[in-house]
Amino acid sequence: MGGLLDGFTEIRLAKPPRLTIRDRNISFNADTGILLGHPSAVITYVNAETRQIALKPARSTDRNAVPIIDRRTYLSLADGTAEQAILRLFDLPASRPGHTVVSYIDGHHYDDLGIIIFDAKYAITRVRPDAPSRSRVAA
Repeated sequence: MGGLLDGFTEIRLAKPPRLTIRDRNISFNADTGILLGHPSAVITYVNAETRQIALKPARSTDRNAVPIIDRRTYLSLADGTAEQAILRLFDLPASRPGHTVVSYIDGHHYDDLGIIIFDAKYAITRVRPDAPSRSRVAA
């Protein structure tokens, strides 16, 4: 079978791991959890000098392990200390009333090491108008 597929490239269906910052809160897309093997916790590393964030899967009993809250479409860290350490790497503009600042970074998965690294210098930041609330939308 291998010879039959010589020259072909497998199409990757998963999205890259992504870190998203909204309203001073962070989350990771579900593909981040998939690539890390669906851990119940991660160890979070930051490098303030290079403005990089790394995630490594962990057991909840590991030292400095941060539990993950799985919301099916994204993951959140259940620890404000880790979240604040990551947010310090960003200088996000203040949002205007009726708008939300959204910043995101695609990470790089190092399969052989079992870690994902996000580099803040590649963050893309946008100011988006808030979606109208359902109560204000006319029928």
